[in-house]
Amino acid sequence: KNLETVIEALAHISTPVTLDIYGPLSENKDAGYFASCMEQAHALSKQHRVEYRGVVSADRVISVLSQYHVLFLPTRGENFGHIILEALQAGCVPLISDKTPWSDMDREGAGVVVQGDHYKGYVTALERMIPKNESEWEAYRSAMNRYLDRKLTLINQIDPYTELLGTAN
Repeated sequence: KNLETVIEALAHISTPVTLDIYGPLSENKDAGYFASCMEQAHALSKQHRVEYRGVVSADRVISVLSQYHVLFLPTRGENFGHIILEALQAGCVPLISDKTPWSDMDREGAGVVVQGDHYKGYVTALERMIPKNESEWEAYRSAMNRYLDRKLTLINQIDPYTELLGTAN
């Protein structure tokens, strides 16, 4: 989601990074957009590695995310953002836009939320995140666990009421 912003941000990062892209591609809708993004990605300096990895089955998402430091999702809008929840569960730090219900996570150190759609905010965030050592990543993970516990408690408190109100109609 919003892959062109990811590619543009990487174009302004000097530290080598690996970007693995996951998700389905619709032949009709996404093919041209994706091809354009990949063309831009391959034009990046050779220090970055960008690869499309395909679709991950639902039962493997958390396992795959646990292999990464950061979920980079500059989405233009999410109703819930299940992938963000899965990243938190996997210990993968979400780097997201402010267009999700998870935009409070940065106040608790559980992720990084960028205001607006412009790539420059993501460049700043990545430059702060990239040089992290293992103890700093561990601090993120601890904050993510605390944040996730609090969020899931709230969600679990709301669910019975939603169910009750939904069946009252």
